[in-house]
Amino acid sequence: MKIIIALLILASQSTFACNNFEALIVAKITEIKTISTGTCLVSVGDFSYFREHALCPLDMSEILNSGITLEGINCEKSIGDSIDGVVISNGLKIVLD
Repeated sequence: MKIIIALLILASQSTFACNNFEALIVAKITEIKTISTGTCLVSVGDFSYFREHALCPLDMSEILNSGITLEGINCEKSIGDSIDGVVISNGLKIVLD
């Protein structure tokens, strides 16, 4: 019986291989850098809410180290403003969904 349970656990882990990693956040913008027209990279801190995805978690340290790429109207935010939503990492960059 223990062997069957162990095999089921191993099989389920490979089923949930993550291509993207996610977290739900509410944080304040501490720095903004313009990358191109309509695209910016923001640094965040002072998280008032942080919850990693249960199966494909994005660690807070990755967000703090890499920043979050924003596009469009989100780039009109200012230092001290809050951003909230799901952030997704594909291994190359972290974006706000």
